[in-house]
Amino acid sequence: MVCTLVAKPAPQIKWFRETSEVAEGGRVSITLKQDTVGGDLYTAVLQIQDPAVEDGGIYKCTASNEFGESNANITLNFQGQNSGKAPGSIAPTFKEKPKIVQDPSGKSIVIDCLCTANPKPTITWYKGTSVLAASSRVVPTVTENGNEYSLKLEILNFTKEDGGQYKVTAKNDSGEGSANISINLEGPKEPPPILEGKPTIRIDDNGTVIIVEQGVQCATTPTITWYFG
Repeated sequence: MVCTLVAKPAPQIKWFRETSEVAEGGRVSITLKQDTVGGDLYTAVLQIQDPAVEDGGIYKCTASNEFGESNANITLNFQGQNSGKAPGSIAPTFKEKPKIVQDPSGKSIVIDCLCTANPKPTITWYKGTSVLAASSRVVPTVTENGNEYSLKLEILNFTKEDGGQYKVTAKNDSGEGSANISINLEGPKEPPPILEGKPTIRIDDNGTVIIVEQGVQCATTPTITWYFG
């Protein structure tokens, strides 16, 4: 079983059969190879020597690094012609991890990723554990190019409340893949205080009190600290 992915820095790879992690040893070998030219392209391989019917099931390849995690599922079926899968079927695999593109106007953001699959997969977006339904603010799109699919989720008029963990899943008869991304939306930063002119000194109470005054322009009440020397 082969999974091709793009990652930077290098990912950690784990394979699972159903819900159990696949350990290397005996008939099982696990490898991760970087593209010979270098770059960010990797090939993860799970090899099973002398496979038997008992090895069948749903396998998942999980690739993770400090920026997120992506998953791809594949079904290993020994039922031959009874599998019902067309020749050339491809389980959905995410070739690129999701990335965030912000509209220059600052009014929307787009989550963008690329997957391969055959036949065309069913796409589902999640925020946390909740399915995201299309609306006037949330616009998912799928652009098909052969067996490659460009997946986009546009969020219009976004606010800090739109931040959180997002997941996209792609599923067809051959398997299922998923990819995750975390969005941290901070509100606009408050501009720093601006000193207006130079400090002024005046004497009050018949020369017994000296007052130093400084004008400050600030959006909110600032914290003031005076220094001597």
